[in-house]
Amino acid sequence: MEYLVKMAYVDPGPLLGPDHSAQVVESLVVPSFKKLAELKASGKIRGGGAVSGARAAVFIVDVADNAELDQLLLSIPLWRIVKTDATPLQDFSKRSEHMQHVVTQLKARP
Repeated sequence: MEYLVKMAYVDPGPLLGPDHSAQVVESLVVPSFKKLAELKASGKIRGGGAVSGARAAVFIVDVADNAELDQLLLSIPLWRIVKTDATPLQDFSKRSEHMQHVVTQLKARP
């Protein structure tokens, strides 16, 4: 199953002072991008990358099921400080077949 995953940083406002920025980048951001690069090299991530000019990442992941998706996302250190959205994707050829069936049904209506 493929999912489009979007991870976007959530600004904690005054909860995280500027002096903690280097610590967050060192302990969460750098390890996360290393982990994402490993997942891409292994083929688990099909494509994607960091969003230019933003504190976000977008990628397509290929997993067996929702449980594997959860495990994969939880393995990324950034997961603790980002808003994550995962959208299931449907194969283009399967959607084409389905839409052809819809057309047939629509044409058969009186």
